[in-house]
Amino acid sequence: MKDEISERNVEVYQLPEEFRKHLIGLLRKNPSALFKMPQGPKIYFLYAFSDENVFSIYPDDVLPGVFRFCCGMVKELASLAENAIEADGSTWSSQMYHALLALEVLASSRMQQCVGSRDDRCIAPVLEHWDELFFGVKTLYRAARARDARMETHDARLVGSQFSDVLFKIFRNRTVLSSFRDDVELRKFMWTLWLSNGVLDSGGADLACGSISVVLMILSSYSREGKAHMGSAVMLPICMAICDDFGGKDTVAEIALMSAYQTLMSNDKKLIMKLLPQKVAILAMLAGSAVDPTLQIEKRISELDGVAKLIEGTVNAIKNAPDEDLIRNYWDSVMGGLVTLINRLATENYILLAHAIRSGLLRIPLVVQKIDDNILESTNEACCKLIESISLFFSYHSIIQALSEQFRLLTKEEEACMLADGAEGTIDFAWNTMKRYLVGSYAMMRMFDICMVPFPKCCNNCANPEAQHSFSQCARCMRVFYCSEKCQEMDLKAGRHLESCREVYGEGGPSSKDMPFLYFLANKQIRSRYLSLIGPGMFPSGGMLFVLDATETKDQETVIARPSGTANEELHQRRKRASDSYRVTDCRTTRPSAEENGEPIYYIQAMHREGRERCVVRYLPIDLDPQRFVPYGSSENESDILQEIMNDLHIKYAGADLKKSWTLSDRDGERIHLFDEVDTYFRDKFRK
Repeated sequence: MKDEISERNVEVYQLPEEFRKHLIGLLRKNPSALFKMPQGPKIYFLYAFSDENVFSIYPDDVLPGVFRFCCGMVKELASLAENAIEADGSTWSSQMYHALLALEVLASSRMQQCVGSRDDRCIAPVLEHWDELFFGVKTLYRAARARDARMETHDARLVGSQFSDVLFKIFRNRTVLSSFRDDVELRKFMWTLWLSNGVLDSGGADLACGSISVVLMILSSYSREGKAHMGSAVMLPICMAICDDFGGKDTVAEIALMSAYQTLMSNDKKLIMKLLPQKVAILAMLAGSAVDPTLQIEKRISELDGVAKLIEGTVNAIKNAPDEDLIRNYWDSVMGGLVTLINRLATENYILLAHAIRSGLLRIPLVVQKIDDNILESTNEACCKLIESISLFFSYHSIIQALSEQFRLLTKEEEACMLADGAEGTIDFAWNTMKRYLVGSYAMMRMFDICMVPFPKCCNNCANPEAQHSFSQCARCMRVFYCSEKCQEMDLKAGRHLESCREVYGEGGPSSKDMPFLYFLANKQIRSRYLSLIGPGMFPSGGMLFVLDATETKDQETVIARPSGTANEELHQRRKRASDSYRVTDCRTTRPSAEENGEPIYYIQAMHREGRERCVVRYLPIDLDPQRFVPYGSSENESDILQEIMNDLHIKYAGADLKKSWTLSDRDGERIHLFDEVDTYFRDKFRK
């Protein structure tokens, strides 16, 4: 801006001598009278003061008046800018340019003779007019952010940089600085600027970030002179160490999340490329708990519906991918990191994953696949891992339900985009592998839903089924049950239900069917494969466990039979490799126990993923009641039912290609989905 002004003829800003003397008199005695003048003369004064050659001829004793005048102009012009957010470019630029001009005067070397002096006469104007200046800057920054989101502008960064330059000059006065050490609002605003402007590690390559970092270091007493521009490697730990001073870790999470979201939703490709890498990096650091081992940051991001916001922003950013080949690899790296971050946050537990799926998680690999560009290797790889992560949660009723809802929303064109033509390691290969297992899991889920005999409630801690007495229900989420107060207390802490218990997801979240469905799933697989083993004399004296491992594969048909000692030794070895990732709910069921009638109870060692790095091992008793697993007495197993459904579809929709799309159409042209036909089959076949 200074370069633009210095190119102008300096004499343009020279006032007639008589008027200049009048202005000096007003600056000395009554600066408020300047604001009664028309807008034109006031802007003219700003141009004059911004030119060092012109400003240098004004006496020192008018500097407090100039300071007051510029503070008032910042507030006045910020209000005009706020009203011009939707205005044409010329109107907006005029208001923003002049507001920045007023900040430039406040940050000038000439003004520092006033605000940087230790003289009490120079301290007074800063403290007296600070509220006016700070209010104006915050208003200006808010307006610039709103304008940036609508237009391809970078004005918010300019506001942050100019304001930081003003503060740097003001804080050279140690007396003034001492008055702002405990100003929580200022610290919060400055950390907002820092988290919102790129958080670059370069030592001065980005002036906005550099000046903001210096001011924060000064405010935090980490630097007296602020000679070095500090990057995120140093600034982030400082931020976390003192974050309670400006709102706590929740504030940090909110600032970082919303900053990334607003950048992603911008249509300015250059702005996204400039700011997004650092914003993704800092969110990844926060979510990775590198500086927050108690996970408050990650929890706050979830509470703010952060995954849904990141999904929306990512889809928007990928659609606006740059066309230039030279920066495509860089873009690919950023997007790959962002998808990896979303994967990490969304799979922290199955409840978050169900919500993320309903928030459009599947749109990410879909929009990446549409680009059809082999250059995006990192993004493709991250999307493949995301799809694989989703597939590891098919033992949950709520996950299957959420996926089925989203698959129903896909159009034929979108499904055709995900054809299984790719080799292993491609998005379409991972997508169609997931589809192949999803249809079987959906049929299993519908079989569970329609069974005549309801399943008993299962304790969410020890997996014990409901017996003679009623179970208590979690009063907050109303989705899980407990057999005792002790089990509830254990699950809230060791089981971490306190973290996954969310009210914010309402009716769209997981239901109380998840535990009974696991019970159904495990027993159904056992019955279809090892029914002949369930009988007197068939088990070794040491006891036998059936093992259902749903932690490493999408295929739920992985039931094996093991002597209890062998099964538990294998589990012990898993836990040694994976540290605390496996939580065993109940170890008393390692060998058969007796019922009241003397018949032994045999158990299924069911391992399933509760989150990205957490697995749960539940010992589920084998249920011998056939009505629980076969709808209304039918002898058909799930594979026979699925095959019958497919045969019916090939007859009913002869022209449909289920490899390309699960969207079907009947003779009237009505849009019907494969899952609708599965629902119809169970409704008609096993209707009471």
